[in-house]
Amino acid sequence: MRTEEQYDVFAKRMEAKYPKMFAKPYGGFAVEQGWWPIIESLCGQIQSYTDWWNKNRELRPVVEQVVVTQIKEKFGGLCFYYDGGDDKIHGMVRMAEAWADHSCEECGAPGTSGGKGWIKNLCPTHRAEEDARYEERGVMVAAVFLLVIYGGMCVIVPMIGLGLFVGIGTILAIARIVHYSEHGN
Repeated sequence: MRTEEQYDVFAKRMEAKYPKMFAKPYGGFAVEQGWWPIIESLCGQIQSYTDWWNKNRELRPVVEQVVVTQIKEKFGGLCFYYDGGDDKIHGMVRMAEAWADHSCEECGAPGTSGGKGWIKNLCPTHRAEEDARYEERGVMVAAVFLLVIYGGMCVIVPMIGLGLFVGIGTILAIARIVHYSEHGN
């Protein structure tokens, strides 16, 4: 897991190294550090290609500067959204996204997509850790609100069930306890 300090260092480095690409608000890097080298390599290739193409053009069209709009993980895959570029840059982005599809989000080692909770690309080590955390949290983390009739008024009582399913039977039993404690019958 990355720390906030590590993230800040990476984000500042990327913004300083590729100021044209991160010239507008883009929402940060919503991915774990295992994919940072992929993003950094992609940005380097895009900016290098764009600068070279536009500097050495003769009768060919200018490639519009790529400006990042969002970088995130979605359903276990890297999503790199941007404005500008051309077909070659589109290919670079698709290649980086495919590379991330086979890389651990946490460490960058070879990984596979899956999971018991959120879909994530993880190596066997980080998959085992994630599965253990999932099991610790329990299959269901539920916030249940118990509606209790109290003195003719409805009262909503929040109940948190960690790893437990709070069923209707449990709710009715609690309602009876509350009723008996309030009314004595």
